[in-house]
Amino acid sequence: MTIDAPIMRLRCPAQSIIEVLLLEQRLVAPRRALERLVGRSPLGADSVRCLDAARAEIAVGLALAELPRDWIVFHSLPVGDSGADVDHLVIGPGGVFALHSDRQARKSVLVAGRSVLVGARKIPYIREAEFEAVSLTALLSQRMPSTASVRGVVVLVDTKRVTVQTQPSRVKIIKVTDLCTWLQGLPSVLPPPSTGWKLPDSSRTPRSGRRSQHCSRLKLCSALASSRQKWPVRDTPACDGWRLE
Repeated sequence: MTIDAPIMRLRCPAQSIIEVLLLEQRLVAPRRALERLVGRSPLGADSVRCLDAARAEIAVGLALAELPRDWIVFHSLPVGDSGADVDHLVIGPGGVFALHSDRQARKSVLVAGRSVLVGARKIPYIREAEFEAVSLTALLSQRMPSTASVRGVVVLVDTKRVTVQTQPSRVKIIKVTDLCTWLQGLPSVLPPPSTGWKLPDSSRTPRSGRRSQHCSRLKLCSALASSRQKWPVRDTPACDGWRLE
């Protein structure tokens, strides 16, 4: 599993799934006049699923934008050659987290250990989140042996109710409205940027500007790696990318 990102520009939440949505929609025939008149959606079935996924990622991205500047967030991070991506990769004092966003509009969710029911349907959130976290931990440990293990987090959007009887041991399931409070309440396992992460001065922007700047993303290796040589980065004058060799 490798991160395939020769030039990784600032990516917005849901960027990958929006790209898929646009491609899927090109295959959908235009609506006829009568279909427009009666208000039939122009979206195909696959496009609707993509749109729901995009709405979830955007909602989580907006929530993560409220984190203070000692947190670094990547959105829609491409991983490997299969077209897969991580919805959100979050690094901060509380650790390293791989977030999976899912929208379950007006549905009740029951969490009982490894079993997660959405209505009457069982969804393998735990298995998928664990696989993603283990894979990312293995990938990052090759470049950054001192990095904490990645923890999987499933973030639910627009749910009617989330009832947690027992939290899974290795995956956190949480509503988007509670996400930032939970992250900031975790005990510190990584040093703050001012001491151990060595973020460049250009990344220390005011909070309002932090959302539009990505120099801190460019310097992810400096934030987490014990040695720059373990994770080579290609700097550009415009601070517009980073590379995993």
